[in-house]
Order: sequence, then structure tokens, then C-alpha cells
Amino acid sequence: MVPNNKINNNHLSKTKIIILLILLICLPNTYCKNIIYLNEYDSVYNDSVVDNITSFSKDCDDIIEGEVVKLVVKNKLPEMILREYSVRITDQHKGKINSSIIKVIIYGGEYNGYAIRVLDAPTLTVNEKVLLFLDELKDKGGYIIHEWKYGKFQCLQEKNEKYIVYDLNRIHVTNYEKEIKYSHKLVKIKYKNVIDLIRKGIRNEK
Repeated sequence: MVPNNKINNNHLSKTKIIILLILLICLPNTYCKNIIYLNEYDSVYNDSVVDNITSFSKDCDDIIEGEVVKLVVKNKLPEMILREYSVRITDQHKGKINSSIIKVIIYGGEYNGYAIRVLDAPTLTVNEKVLLFLDELKDKGGYIIHEWKYGKFQCLQEKNEKYIVYDLNRIHVTNYEKEIKYSHKLVKIKYKNVIDLIRKGIRNEK
């Protein structure tokens, strides 16, 4: 007969292995992405995403859709590092930007081995299709994203349906110099619903 404590230990070991495998699958690169598919407005994201879209539409200078085509990192050390993204405009929902390509400036980044992290700074990726709520920087000839990361949405085409993806990410700082972990919850909203919210916000501005 096998002692009960040995059976229990074997069971615990198997349980630990299963949990470890789940974590390895679910947490690549220190974060887990949980995607929530929502077709209509829902209380799950109503207070944050919906309110953000309507209020941002009212308060920001411009709203554009576009594709990120270029990134240039600029050295402003020791004070700051800047990322300057070139975004090609494909559609404009608010404002009167006359240029087909605009410069979007984001604070923080990496340059020659130096890194400056700015909490809540948005992240853009070359070739990414985005919906951006923008404020004009007249003195720098460019734009910043309204309310930082909260004013940046990703555009996603799936078969015959277009979505806007919003990242409800959270930052967990365990050791600021060595380890910053991100947890992501991606909310997908139908494109037409987002456009309705933008129009509602613009109407409230008048």
C-alpha cells in the first residue's frame, strides 16, 4: 500500500505542474492578454471606455484614424527621451488637419542604452492602424495623444467587421529599475458604436 501522505504529495506535485504550465502559456513576456468581445455598450466597460470616448471627443483638438509609418527616437538627455511617430491619416473625425502625415510625440523611450519610462505613456507600433484623440503642440509642430494612453485605440479588421480595440492595461511596479509588469485586458468594440460615441461627444461640445 502507498501511504496517504505520499498520494497527497503526488497529487500536489501534479497540480503544481498543471498550474505552472497554465502560467507559462498564459503569461508570455510577463503579461497576460484577456480579450473581451462586446457587440453593444455593456456595463463591463461603460464607466471607463464609453465615458472616455465621449468626453475625449468633446475635449480634444482632433480625432484621426491612420497608420503608423515611422518612428524616430530623439535624445533630450539628461531630462528626457522623445519618440516621434509619423502617422499617415486615413480618416478624420474631428478637426481640420491639412497634412496627410502628422508627427505624434510621446515622452519616454530608449536611446543608446539609456531608458526613460513614463507611466501612462501610450505605445505605438510601426504599421499599426490606430484611432487617436489628439491635442496640438503648436510650439513643436506636432501632436500629443489626449489623456496619454487612454486616447489611443487600435483599429482591427476581422472578416466583414471592423473593431476598435482598447487596452485596459495596468502597470504593476515591483522594482522600478528592474521589473515592471503589465497586465492587459483588451476590449473590442464595434467600429460603428465608437463612431456614434464620437459624434455624441462632439455634439455635446457645441
